[in-house]
Amino acid sequence: MSTKKFAWKDGAGEFLGFAIVAPILFWIVFMVISVYQVTMAEEKMIYATYLCGRSAVISNNVSEATQAGNAILSSLYTDDMIGGIIIPGARNASFKIENGTVAWVKGNIVVISVTQDLKPIIGVMKGIRTRQLAMMIEQSQEWRGI
Repeated sequence: MSTKKFAWKDGAGEFLGFAIVAPILFWIVFMVISVYQVTMAEEKMIYATYLCGRSAVISNNVSEATQAGNAILSSLYTDDMIGGIIIPGARNASFKIENGTVAWVKGNIVVISVTQDLKPIIGVMKGIRTRQLAMMIEQSQEWRGI
């Protein structure tokens, strides 16, 4: 029975080290990209919530406010791009006016919310995000004397 020792050639240790470290480096790069994606998406959600809310509170009634908010939202989320970064599911953003039993009268407060399901590169950071903003109704049919 012969016992041969494996003869490592020069540079084999560096290759082995790279093979161990490379997946960790790629994971770190993908994590940085995911953090950037989520940050840009949340920033755009805050902006969208404000714009949808502004268009809603100057409407005459709840149905007009919902239509105005959805129109603004659909113009902002035209594709899967957010901040120049592709995020699958970016088009699935939704707009909602949460006023409960409050009448649509000038001076009442409504809560505007935009919800979006984010799916960045790294699955650890995926999930449904919601941004809410309380705004005062600035215009109503009662105020116009209609």
